[in-house]
Amino acid sequence: MNKKIAVIGGGRWGRVLVNVLNSLNQAVLWVTKHGKKQNSQWLKYNHLNAEITDIEHNAFDSKKIKAIIISTSSHTHFNLTKKALKNCIPVLSEKPYAFTMQQAEELIRLSLKKNTLAAVNLEFMYADYLTTFKQKIKTIEKKNISITWHDPFKEEHYGEIKYGDIYTPLVHDSLPHCWSLFANNLHFESLEYQKDSSLLISMINHSSKFKISLNRRGNRRIRHININQGEAELDFSLEPGFSTIHGKKYKNEWGEQHPLAAALIHFLSAISNPNIVLVNTLENCKNAVKLSQIAYDEFYIKVKEGIMQNKFTPKQQEYALYDYFIPKLMSQGTKIYAYSEQEIADFLNKAQYLNFD
Repeated sequence: MNKKIAVIGGGRWGRVLVNVLNSLNQAVLWVTKHGKKQNSQWLKYNHLNAEITDIEHNAFDSKKIKAIIISTSSHTHFNLTKKALKNCIPVLSEKPYAFTMQQAEELIRLSLKKNTLAAVNLEFMYADYLTTFKQKIKTIEKKNISITWHDPFKEEHYGEIKYGDIYTPLVHDSLPHCWSLFANNLHFESLEYQKDSSLLISMINHSSKFKISLNRRGNRRIRHININQGEAELDFSLEPGFSTIHGKKYKNEWGEQHPLAAALIHFLSAISNPNIVLVNTLENCKNAVKLSQIAYDEFYIKVKEGIMQNKFTPKQQEYALYDYFIPKLMSQGTKIYAYSEQEIADFLNKAQYLNFD
């Protein structure tokens, strides 16, 4: 029997994954608990193949499923990854695969116990243009590294309208990607909550200082790395983008595969060939979980102090209430729809009376 790749999640990123897996000639079981009819029509319209179901249990049949890719709401990633490992099915989770180090360590132990591959999809670890950039700057002493990772609240990406993931705390949503660009064992130093709701995070390792700016209300999409105040730069806001090294500008090349396709190829290859070593296993990426957990705890302190002590401007207070309580309520099972101006206003009226503790 030709086993299938199960994709769990019927949202925008689930559709991207199904599309790429089709291009790789993989048989797909697509679990979409909501929007099955619309996604069936989407498959037909785009001439794509997948067995589609709204029964999640079907994804955990090890006799029929070769691997599971998790693309659901972030608060479900841990439990679904755990369920896949308990059934001895290799699993690739979208980030974050865990919100705490306790969760991360539990999954890592289970992966070892079951001798089953588990990884997190940080696709930029497989971006050829990033690898080329790092090779070109190998001889540069990287004392200061600035990373800017900004998104508008609404944009078109991969051919679909993308809204900011309001249900995942910003640090858990974006910091893992920033960490993956250099995949160093970093140490957290500080976090600043800016007036525009962006976060400025300072980190350090044995040789470099990192400044990471995160924003999901930016004017435009920005993906930018700056080494030593301009000695070298990589701008992949519009992939694959451009590199500038010692004042000379280079046009980046995609390489053999786009990052997501390359990440999926490596994951699927590692399932059939245990000699292939993945850089994005849960174990290898646990430092990203640790940093995100510390940064989120610091974010909570900053937001609570700012609101309780009236340190924020009215607009900053609105952002703070929105950014803290919507992910918290989602993790507790309450999904808030707050995308339109009216929905946001309705939520903020209620949020004033919510308890931080």
